[in-house]
Amino acid sequence: MSWRATRLLIGLRLRRQRNIFVDGWRIVTERKGRKKPVAPATTAPRKATAGKRTGGRLVAIIFWPLMLLVAGQTSVNVIKNLQEYLATGVHGAGGLDSGALAGAAVLLGLAWLALLALNMVDRGNLARPEWDLEWLANLPVPMDALLGARIAERTVVNAMSWGVFLSFIGTLAWLCGARWSAPVLAIGTSAVLVLLMATCRTVLETLLRLRYAPGTLRNIQAAFTLISLPTLYLAMAAATAAGRDPDFLVYQWARGLPGWFGVTPFALVTDLVGSTTLLQTMISASGLVLWSVVVTAGSLFVLRRSLRHGFVAGGTRESSRSDPRQSTS
Repeated sequence: MSWRATRLLIGLRLRRQRNIFVDGWRIVTERKGRKKPVAPATTAPRKATAGKRTGGRLVAIIFWPLMLLVAGQTSVNVIKNLQEYLATGVHGAGGLDSGALAGAAVLLGLAWLALLALNMVDRGNLARPEWDLEWLANLPVPMDALLGARIAERTVVNAMSWGVFLSFIGTLAWLCGARWSAPVLAIGTSAVLVLLMATCRTVLETLLRLRYAPGTLRNIQAAFTLISLPTLYLAMAAATAAGRDPDFLVYQWARGLPGWFGVTPFALVTDLVGSTTLLQTMISASGLVLWSVVVTAGSLFVLRRSLRHGFVAGGTRESSRSDPRQSTS
């Protein structure tokens, strides 16, 4: 039953994103090809013109590889700047400097935080709960299965996060000498980062919706938007002219990283990609697995405890200012 719920949620999310993409492309093409209507010569009714095919699948097939290509080229420029301005003289796999790997870990953390904030404000869903989970809550499915299905669905269907992590980590692994094993490293480590993001997002959304009213949630959603903008800029600026400044803020952070940052998932990812020994590879991979298990299990415990009284959703009507002249009797 839990697998059926997971498969159903993933299918619904994929179909929804496909419909959004196809409908958006259809609107754009129809606006470009729209002509000024001409008054009919007669008032006799005529049959409606059949709709035109917009080639949404063809556009998707061309669009996504181009996006990955651009993201890969951007990642190459970022890593070159890290290698030039964060050199410490200690070389790792593929000749990449350990300082460059530390800078890559900082950029991964910034990108993860920015993507988490963007997912929290995705289409205004924080203040407007989605209907699919509430519908599944009425089915004879255990609470753990529902929560696991939600986390799995948000892990699998997260195109932006997958694209960013796959391109950057895959490029980093290739430059570290992984070559044809780079896609395997990129997919495995990206899966861990996206899983942690989906888990944190589910916990934050649940706790915020249980605690605050829809009006307050809109303000919190705006705050997440403000958080995402500067972090996203810092993560992307390393590929621009700002990344050629030795005193760039990200470089300063990378030079003064505290010791505890080495056990974060972002540092473990770069350690795994840039490892030169089997022992280092096993330690980094074990650390990422441990992060996934502990965070997922802890999040499920928090969610189960928070939802022990059932799902609580805001109604369509919200409070408004009452008329002072209205009788209170």
